[in-house]
Amino acid sequence: MPFITLRDGAQKYYKDWGDGRPVIFSHGWPLNADAWDTQANLVAAAGFRAIAHDRHGHGRLSHVGILQGHLRRHRRSLRQSGLRSHCDR
Repeated sequence: MPFITLRDGAQKYYKDWGDGRPVIFSHGWPLNADAWDTQANLVAAAGFRAIAHDRHGHGRLSHVGILQGHLRRHRRSLRQSGLRSHCDR
């Protein structure tokens, strides 16, 4: 399973399909990255890179910590995943 390690040491799970410009899928409560499998396959087949991740407090994140500042941590984890240039658009 693919994980990225965040600065706080948490292991964040993600799924990755295809190549090309990335399309990031972020699930809602109470789901995880698996919710996007069908859509991600279609996006990848259309020539894009599809990335779905487990949000903090859901799925396969190694530890959840406090949920305050969720959006700030979400953006930071996207930047740490190597997609920094796409986070500010």
